[in-house]
Amino acid sequence: MKIIKIGLTIAFTIIIISQLMSGKEPEKILIKAEQSSNNLNSAIFIKRDIDTKGTEKNETIEKYYISWGKEVRFQNLKYRIEDNFGTIVTYDGSIWKFKDVKNQKILFSDDMAEIASLTDELLFYVQSFLKDPNLTGDLIKGIDFKYLGEQNVENVPCDVVSYTIPKPKFFQDGDLKKKYFIGTKDGIIRKIEFEIYKDTALTETVVSYFTFSSINQDIDSNVFTLPLLDGYTEERYSQTQDEEEITLKVGEQAPDWTLLDSYGNKHSLNDYKGKIVLIDFWATWCKWCIKAIPKLQSIHQNFSNDVVVLGISCNEKKEANPVKFLKDNGGTYTVLLNGENIVDDYGITGYPTTFLIGKDGKILWSYTGYDPQLEEKIIDIINQNK
Repeated sequence: MKIIKIGLTIAFTIIIISQLMSGKEPEKILIKAEQSSNNLNSAIFIKRDIDTKGTEKNETIEKYYISWGKEVRFQNLKYRIEDNFGTIVTYDGSIWKFKDVKNQKILFSDDMAEIASLTDELLFYVQSFLKDPNLTGDLIKGIDFKYLGEQNVENVPCDVVSYTIPKPKFFQDGDLKKKYFIGTKDGIIRKIEFEIYKDTALTETVVSYFTFSSINQDIDSNVFTLPLLDGYTEERYSQTQDEEEITLKVGEQAPDWTLLDSYGNKHSLNDYKGKIVLIDFWATWCKWCIKAIPKLQSIHQNFSNDVVVLGISCNEKKEANPVKFLKDNGGTYTVLLNGENIVDDYGITGYPTTFLIGKDGKILWSYTGYDPQLEEKIIDIINQNK
């Protein structure tokens, strides 16, 4: 009889738990998360990203101090971003500063248009998921919404919700599956998992963790300033012309060049006429360049018959080994050295800068900076110009 009673108790408990779980609607949890994000006025947190594609894994860690005030975007924004390479970026509401570790300079700007552009690039990912996630938009586009129960993320109880965005704009040959881990009490997003599919095959997984040490508490204003450091000089950050005026335009003939690889072999752009050439001007000390490596490697592997991928290393220290560095970060495409000798010909204003050059040697596309959708945009242009 005791065994029967225990069995009935367990069965009854399972039924109750199932009912409780089914009582939580994923759509309502997502709406709560969006409402909570709109009330997020300040935060200190560590963001850890793990990007896995096949056997390749790329991990980045950054610490953020952000005060949004009551505005979603820029008006009352202040921030400080630190990464594991020693880079620091600050904005105190009027002055933007950047710690250039390689050149031991503190770059600064008080040009609001320039600061807004720099800020959009730096904080796009963070603001789009923590401050302005547009989850209600996903409710319109998404399918197969599921509540997967509760799970702790670094000791914080979270409701787990999953759903699928069929053939989104930049993944039209597959689906994007999303999973959100949302604090059960405060509705703040603690973890995000993206699974990117091509047809029905899983091609890439991106996992982001947000570990908060402060939410909606005052942050010392000194955090948002960057004093002059010992051994550093201070210099105004500027671009002598707009990027569109400096960078080669689509349709222009790409300047020829000759550079050496690590074996001393000469490579010229003209050697690759008749093929599409993807050139990435990069550096081992550039964190955005490192984030782009897995995406460029994927193109190198999947389009080897149609596209030549070249990583042109620039402004490296003497002890740097770009070839080994690329290999250690999962890249196997060709590395060419001393690219600083040709950056003026291409109007390079920052790293990474990527060019896609057509079979006729003319510019098909170019971009400066890191874009999470970089691979998809390049593939789209490649497919149009094969």
